[in-house]
Amino acid sequence: MMLEGGKIDWAAHAHDAATVVTETIDFDQCIRLAYEFYKKHPDETLILVTADHETGGLGLGNSGTNLNIELQKYQQCSQEALTNAMRKMKSAVAIPFWEEMKFFLKKKSKDIVSLYAKDEPLAVAAVALLDKKDSIGWTTKSHTGAPVPLYVVGKQAHLYSGRRDNTDMANILRRLFNLKQWEE
Repeated sequence: MMLEGGKIDWAAHAHDAATVVTETIDFDQCIRLAYEFYKKHPDETLILVTADHETGGLGLGNSGTNLNIELQKYQQCSQEALTNAMRKMKSAVAIPFWEEMKFFLKKKSKDIVSLYAKDEPLAVAAVALLDKKDSIGWTTKSHTGAPVPLYVVGKQAHLYSGRRDNTDMANILRRLFNLKQWEE
């Protein structure tokens, strides 16, 4: 079985730190379930936890400012969900509850585009303001060259020890299951 925490990547592309955190917690809960299964079937289970790349270059704290990560709890939805709510307001499906918001949403504004999203400028500004207040920074909206961790437990876990190229994961699994590499 393969599980992917894809929204972690999407949120990092959008610089939405609070959603990165909540999606990572959800992913952790899936790993916990897999680990409970492993404890019951240790001779039949191999668990690999890794990423195909790092996204966003998330940085915590900056010079002269203390990290205020606890402020992330005040973000009640993802930037994507806030964008969708604002689009409903613009289309009159939902009515804003204060006049300034209504005025802002009727203005013609260009979406802010990241790899996986087109977000409302106000949604992006709100999330960026929270990041600034809690001293979270980003280096890119793309992938970085940073190595990603690999955590392994279970049958044949020793085959994954040490620093590895991400393409090694599939090649080792292919050998474990005696699968031929497909021709290109």
